[in-house]
Amino acid sequence: MRHLNFDDHRDNRGFVVNPFEGVLETGSVSNCHAFSINPGCSRGGHSHPERNEKVLLLAGSITVNAGEDELVLSAPAFFELEPGESHAFHCTGGSSASVLCWSDKRS
Repeated sequence: MRHLNFDDHRDNRGFVVNPFEGVLETGSVSNCHAFSINPGCSRGGHSHPERNEKVLLLAGSITVNAGEDELVLSAPAFFELEPGESHAFHCTGGSSASVLCWSDKRS
């Protein structure tokens, strides 16, 4: 798992991010999906053998378990999972977490 840096534009209304700025590097986006995780619940427990997965935490707080790594994050946060890296997300905050994920195939 690799924590990614991104521009986080904030003001009194909240934040704006553009996670697809890096699409030119990969040339494509596939399997884009969004989900929520209610407090105390988990999602994941799987891997993607042929794809990198980029993950943008839009709201809430989560713990990410990826292989031997554990990362505790609060929104906004951006990270990448390598092909084949098993991962699970657990909502650790008092409100639901909102997550946006997308993949790119690697040869």
